[in-house]
Amino acid sequence: MSINIRGAVVAGLVWGVIALLLALLVQFVPVIGQLVPPYAGITLGLFAVLFAGVHYAARNRGGIFEHLIGGIIAGIIAGLFLLVIGFIIPASPAASHDIVGTLILGLIGGALGTLGMQVVNRVNF
Repeated sequence: MSINIRGAVVAGLVWGVIALLLALLVQFVPVIGQLVPPYAGITLGLFAVLFAGVHYAARNRGGIFEHLIGGIIAGIIAGLFLLVIGFIIPASPAASHDIVGTLILGLIGGALGTLGMQVVNRVNF
């Protein structure tokens, strides 16, 4: 069992920066917020946290347990960017304002993104 910590950090940083850029874009170009409304509670910030887990699982080899742990680490790192977004743009819908909620969001989002990628890897078309 080997978890690629560097890969998890890279995935979290990449998707955290994407979440930050999307929040800035929605703030300064409000039309984008109307074109991409939150669907079933999934905002652009949560989308970025989910894809941190997907990114880790897609780029690294290993079993489901290694992918889950790495995806959770990536999701938490990307989720911390949502906390930063809350300080920069307080009115942003992608922002989070409490550390516990951010950590839970990163944990659940990273795990769900990783599980989604595992399903994609296991299904043969």
